[in-house]
Amino acid sequence: MSTRIEQLEKILALDPNDPMTHFGLGGAYGEAQQWEQAVAAYRKAIELKPDYTAAHHGLTEALRALGRTDELRTALEKGIAVGTKTGDHIPTEKMKARLHRLNKEKAD
Repeated sequence: MSTRIEQLEKILALDPNDPMTHFGLGGAYGEAQQWEQAVAAYRKAIELKPDYTAAHHGLTEALRALGRTDELRTALEKGIAVGTKTGDHIPTEKMKARLHRLNKEKAD
């Protein structure tokens, strides 16, 4: 396990309800290509802060890496709705582009 993951897990032991730490843990798991753990961490961040657009984007990246297309499509749609509402343009545009590619692949 990476040092970064261990550090973030220690922080979560002190404050398990911090969405930003769960988000960071999702990123650390993603860097380690531990995608299932990344999905769980991002979902926890979203559970704690439903309007956390970056966590929605992170979740979509992890689901894409796992090849879970149906879940990915649903997560992208939810993430785009959240990002549109909050005005978080960069992750929202990235999710829109991913959904567009996914829909194009399905049509081909």
